[in-house]
Amino acid sequence: MSISPRTIRVACAMTFMAALAISWASGVKAVTGERSYRPVQAIDYALGSSRAVGHFRQHDNMCQITLMLVDESGVELRDARATARLRLALRPGQTAGVDSDAGRYIDLTCGPEAKSLTVQDGVWMEPTPAAD
Repeated sequence: MSISPRTIRVACAMTFMAALAISWASGVKAVTGERSYRPVQAIDYALGSSRAVGHFRQHDNMCQITLMLVDESGVELRDARATARLRLALRPGQTAGVDSDAGRYIDLTCGPEAKSLTVQDGVWMEPTPAAD
């Protein structure tokens, strides 16, 4: 069985929209890890059934980030194909986030003089109800 490129693009768009909905929902982030990267060092994070793989480079005092978003659900890693490419330009101190429909997230923060990129990863936690 073969999946058409159009089907993959539609599935990717739906996943992205679901991720945005989760990020806007009221929830609390629980950081599970943090790592700093140098320019062109490989970035690789699991986000539920998806994976974010890429790098950043320093250009015009900005972190130029490229991430390939790969849907791994139901396929072997060697058969997975990038379903979307995300390109971002962050100034030092700015942060951008990528959320998954499985409750995982990464936050990317451009370091001083755009010489590093810090990535925090974690999970969204459901808010606990207030005590009566």
